[in-house]
Amino acid sequence: MAGFAAGLRAGGAAAAGPALTRPCLRGLWLTFLSPFGLELAAGCGAEWIGIDIQHGDLGFDDVAPLARVSPVPVLVRLASHDEAQLARVLDTGVDGVIVPVSAASSPGTASSPG
Repeated sequence: MAGFAAGLRAGGAAAAGPALTRPCLRGLWLTFLSPFGLELAAGCGAEWIGIDIQHGDLGFDDVAPLARVSPVPVLVRLASHDEAQLARVLDTGVDGVIVPVSAASSPGTASSPG
């Protein structure tokens, strides 16, 4: 879903116009849910799903099943800056990751594959 990732990267340029004319993507941020629940939630019109393994009840083992059944792009907020965790999450096929902020990184740091 390179189109989704490209759209996220272009956010600054896309936001140049008046607020009412900018495109707005509706998303669903998950802190707990099952694959079955995700399929039901997809009917709400969400255009992306965020899986929070930093603050929610979901863990790494929940990412692949949720990403597999999601009908929309999936972003994952990592629990740490651990490179092994980042690699494992990207290997599940998600569309992007959100890296937690720390004193060593700048706020809003985000990564997205291809």
